[in-house]
Amino acid sequence: MAQASAGKQKKEQQDFLKATFVSGLISGTMNKFITHPFDTIKAKIQIHQLYFNSLQNVHRTGFINTARRTLKDHGVKEFYRGVTLVCVMGAPASSLFFGSYQYFKNVLSETSLGPHEMTRNFVAANLAEAVSCVLWVPIDVLKERLQVQRELGFTQYRTGIQSLMHVLRNESYTSLYRAYGATLLSFGPFIGTNLMLYEKLKKWMQSEGKDHGFFRSFSASLVTGMAASLLTNPFDVARFRMQVQRAEMAGGSIHSLEEGSYGYKNVFDGIAKIVQREGLLALWRGCGARIIHMSAQAAVNLSLLESVRLRVLKVFRKEK
Repeated sequence: MAQASAGKQKKEQQDFLKATFVSGLISGTMNKFITHPFDTIKAKIQIHQLYFNSLQNVHRTGFINTARRTLKDHGVKEFYRGVTLVCVMGAPASSLFFGSYQYFKNVLSETSLGPHEMTRNFVAANLAEAVSCVLWVPIDVLKERLQVQRELGFTQYRTGIQSLMHVLRNESYTSLYRAYGATLLSFGPFIGTNLMLYEKLKKWMQSEGKDHGFFRSFSASLVTGMAASLLTNPFDVARFRMQVQRAEMAGGSIHSLEEGSYGYKNVFDGIAKIVQREGLLALWRGCGARIIHMSAQAAVNLSLLESVRLRVLKVFRKEK
């Protein structure tokens, strides 16, 4: 009897895992398309130090002003630069992340982390991020070159495929992964904090007898996404600027990271130099745009994931 019960539980876990992979694919595509304009505005704000090195001018790079200037100068299409690349490659990356997250949660539940739910979820999210960054890092490198090429005067790529071909022809495939560590330091803590808080809040809502539907899921992930964005913004600022430096190296204008626009050797060196040159508050430059972008992305992604996964599970169970 116990063996049959264990077998049934294992089968349910497998179905849930498969449903997570499928729903991650669908929700990831929809999420990236909906939130891409916010990401473009965030990227343009972060790159602004090349033109205004003082925080006295930070009001000129606020979310609304940047959006208005982008719309006026380049039109609506500018907000969607790189969106095709992100949707096409981001769908399998999102599926890989959420599927890996569910897998690592199951594995870690049988270790010493099993009783420590919040720690287990944080670790599982970071492990899943490390796996999915095999796809996410090249996507971010190519996407961000497309988003800020006007500001930096780089080669004017028209599409993500064109930028990918340029990198493979003139650099090497390793150029697509040079920001791997910085990306993990930026997005790992964010997604770990977000999912750790989200799972806890979701469990509390369920214990209170509240239906965890689409809108409750959306609200919960919006709140936790805002908190996680605020806490991890310094890593994101340094990561983004380092990717710009690598793009400058690719263009031949510099020969080492230290010669770049920022002169950062690594993420931690970047954070230290930002504080030294621009002040502590500069670590949160673009924070408003990032909170809007990342919290909206988390809210859309997690609420869609939960909703789609329920429907996929129903399909799986009907087939049996």
